[in-house]
Amino acid sequence: MKVKMNLYVYKTKISQLPSRFSYEKVGLPLAILIISIIFGLLNPVFFSFNNVMNVGRQVAFIGLMAWGMTMIIICGGIDLSVGKMTALLSVIMASIITHYSSTYFGVALAIIVSIFLGVFIGFLKGWIIGALNIPPFIATLAFYSILAGGALTFTSGTVIFGLESDFFKWIGNGKYIGVPISFMIMILFLRSLVLLFSSLSFCYY
Repeated sequence: MKVKMNLYVYKTKISQLPSRFSYEKVGLPLAILIISIIFGLLNPVFFSFNNVMNVGRQVAFIGLMAWGMTMIIICGGIDLSVGKMTALLSVIMASIITHYSSTYFGVALAIIVSIFLGVFIGFLKGWIIGALNIPPFIATLAFYSILAGGALTFTSGTVIFGLESDFFKWIGNGKYIGVPISFMIMILFLRSLVLLFSSLSFCYY
């Protein structure tokens, strides 16, 4: 009887482990660590500072979109049109910058227009989902096609040339003490989201 009781206590303690040790929390980081070790053994240059920073620069763009998508998923929603909205806003920004010959005014105007347009599109998607009670999957899938068609129509299927902005070159290729500026922006944005979610009551879910 005592053995059964001890076994029950042991199983109870095991069942309480997920509160401290959860495979859902450590699974992805563990997989990334294992893959990194494998690549590091295959090529020692993989763990060099320059290569790590290069990887950080490449994932910064996707990371920024991922932080925004994280907020949507936490709220129980989904948005399939993020990539196409980024494409549409990118070509609009590029067109404005080239129209003003890559001047600082053109860059500032392009950023402001893109931010307001992105907020408006996001508000429109949220209104359609909330007011018309359309599932997020269906609504954002429709916007996926709309935004993709909008980007293609806006550019007439051609490449935008003449984009010579020192500001965006600095964001894309600039470094500070060896760390890419784009990677630092991604980390700063992540830190801001963590503070937002941990300090404001409406961010709890």
